[in-house]
Amino acid sequence: MYRSILKCISLITALLLLTNCASYMHGYTQQKAENRYLLVDKTTDSFGYKRMEYNLGYNSSLKGFVEQNGYPDFIYEYQNEEGRDSIRMYYVNKDIVYIYESNSWMADSLFLKEHRPLTDYEKATYKELKK
Repeated sequence: MYRSILKCISLITALLLLTNCASYMHGYTQQKAENRYLLVDKTTDSFGYKRMEYNLGYNSSLKGFVEQNGYPDFIYEYQNEEGRDSIRMYYVNKDIVYIYESNSWMADSLFLKEHRPLTDYEKATYKELKK
C-alpha cells in the first residue's frame, strides 16, 4: 500500500513538473528580463530567445500570435501602469511593434493592446543588440 501511494505521488509530481516547467521558468527569470531590451536569437540560444520560449509556454495568446507571425527580432518586458505583465515584440524588417498587456493576474490574460511603427530609438537599440 505504501509503495502504491509513493508511486502515485511520484507520478503526479513528474506530471506537474513537465506541464509547468515553462510557467516556473517564466517566473524564475522574469526579474532578470524586465525593463531590458533582449535580442531573440535562436542560433545563439540567447536569453531573449529563452524568454520568448517561456512566454509562449505560459501565455497561449502569444503562442498563437508567434505561430502566425514568427519570432520577433527583439523584445522588451515590463509592468504596465496597473503593475501587470506586458511585452513589446519588435519586428524590425516589418517596422512594427506589437504591444501585449495583461488585464488581470491570470496567465492567459495577455491581449494585443496596440501595434505601431518602431521609433528611431528602437531601431538604434536593435543595431546595438546585434553588435
